[in-house]
Amino acid sequence: MAKKQDLSIAKIRYLLSETGYSFTALDRKYNLRTQVCRNAAECANIKGEHVIAKTLKLHPKDIWPSRYDARGKRLKPQPYDNYIKKPIFRQGLKAA
Repeated sequence: MAKKQDLSIAKIRYLLSETGYSFTALDRKYNLRTQVCRNAAECANIKGEHVIAKTLKLHPKDIWPSRYDARGKRLKPQPYDNYIKKPIFRQGLKAA
């Protein structure tokens, strides 16, 4: 069975916009530090994950399966790859 992939930042941003929120609006609404929700969409951050999941009315496991086990419990410790920001727009690759 193929491993389920995490939702992309763009997809999460789109789903939030459908509910009338942005990452910044969620930070303000839940009194989180700036960029907590934005960073949670990309790297493991439990507070941001729960705020986003609550807003989207989904379980965090459905948004980020790599951060949770099959029963829905958060992995402790998180796999190292969950703390690495993925390059956007092919950053860090060799030029042609």
